[in-house]
Amino acid sequence: MSKTLTEPDSYIKFKNNNITFVTFNYDRSIENFIHESFYNSFDDIKDHEMQLDPDNEYSPTKLMLFKFLHVYGKISDLPWQSPNHLNYGPVGEIKIDDYSQNIRIIYDKRIDEEEIKIIRDEIHSAKRIYFLGFGFALENLKILDFPNVLMPGQKVYGTAYNAKEEEIEEIKNRFVQNNEFNKALHDRESELIIKNTNCLDLLRERLH
Repeated sequence: MSKTLTEPDSYIKFKNNNITFVTFNYDRSIENFIHESFYNSFDDIKDHEMQLDPDNEYSPTKLMLFKFLHVYGKISDLPWQSPNHLNYGPVGEIKIDDYSQNIRIIYDKRIDEEEIKIIRDEIHSAKRIYFLGFGFALENLKILDFPNVLMPGQKVYGTAYNAKEEEIEEIKNRFVQNNEFNKALHDRESELIIKNTNCLDLLRERLH
C-alpha cells in the first residue's frame, strides 16, 4: 500500500488504497500496526502533531479512509479513532466489564445485524477477496453469508496452510455452491484459488 509513496508529501495518496479489512479477532493489531507504520513513515505528518484531532486534515481518520470491520466486535477504539478509547498495549488494571460489552461470541444474541449487513455488503461489492489465516469454519462462513454473498466476476484467494489436498477441495466446494459464481468460474470471469501457503507468499503472488 505504500510502495508508490516516495515523496515527502505523498502520504496524501495513501487514502487511495481501496481496501477493507474484515477480521474475526477482538484485538486491534491490524489498525495499530498500519497506523504506527504510516504515521512514522512521513515527517510531514509528525510535524503537525495533531493526529488525535479527527477534524485535522492530517489525522489518520482523514488519511486512512479504508475500513476495519470486526465481525464479533473489538475491545475498544484506538486513540486516533475515538475520544472513548483504550490505548494499545499493556493496559494494567481496567474494568473488564466495561470492555467486555464491546465483544461477542458466535452465538451471542447481541450480534448487531446492521453491522453484519455492512460487512456483507463490503464483501458483496469487492472485486478481490483475500482469506488470510482463515480457518473456513462453517459458522464463520455462515455469518458472512458465504457463498450467497459472492458475485460473478469476483476473484477469491485464500490460504490453507498445511491443509491436505482433499481439505482444500472441500473448502472450494463451499464456494461453488453459489451457482452464479460457479458459472463465472467456468466462464473464466471469476477466479477461486485456495492454496497451501502462508499469507505473505499468497499476497506476493496474487496482490496486484
